[in-house]
Amino acid sequence: MVDTLPDMLIAAAALALVLGCVVGFYAPKISAAVVGLEIPARPLFYSCSTGLFAAATVLFIGVAPVLWAWLAVALIGSVLSFVDLAHHRLPDRLVLILYVAVGVLLLIPAVASGDWSAYLRAILAAVAMFAAYFLLALIYPAGMGFGDVKLAGALGLALGFLGWGFVIVGFFAAFFLGSIIGLGLMVLRRADRKTPIPFGPFMILGAVIAIPLTEGLVSFYTGGL
Repeated sequence: MVDTLPDMLIAAAALALVLGCVVGFYAPKISAAVVGLEIPARPLFYSCSTGLFAAATVLFIGVAPVLWAWLAVALIGSVLSFVDLAHHRLPDRLVLILYVAVGVLLLIPAVASGDWSAYLRAILAAVAMFAAYFLLALIYPAGMGFGDVKLAGALGLALGFLGWGFVIVGFFAAFFLGSIIGLGLMVLRRADRKTPIPFGPFMILGAVIAIPLTEGLVSFYTGGL
């Protein structure tokens, strides 16, 4: 059993890599067909980045029933990121698909465990993340679009199923990543303070990065207290 789990994890990550490569390769066609927006044809970049992102998500989350919901986050989130990078938009139809996919796929671990408290927590976290981003959009509309607000709810749904610590870390990880990349672009003179930078990719990446970081950060924080 000790040897089987790593083998299963490696196999799952390899399958996710292949699936991600396929989804990434067809991302321009998916965008055009689903939301009617054309994105630049960069098949190698889309394929490699989506494949690696999906594989990393599997390695982070492990072989568990909740994996399917997080694969949806990685795959649909990748397409959303490419659209956001190209058009500074997070189309409602794709975000809605993410909501439905995550909401339905989270039923698998809920049914498997018989513990519906995690599913209820996921719904509450979705509402909390939506409300937090909505408040930020009201305070600073130039830096936060309503597409980000709607995406926050879907990510809160996935993070909330894992626990409130994941929601908090995922929330702050998005802003940390956005700040680091923004500062890097300014140092390289590729952007200035007024340059609009899509925030959706940072939200999605921050949510996935929260998976391996949360337990250690929570332990460090509570241990410090």
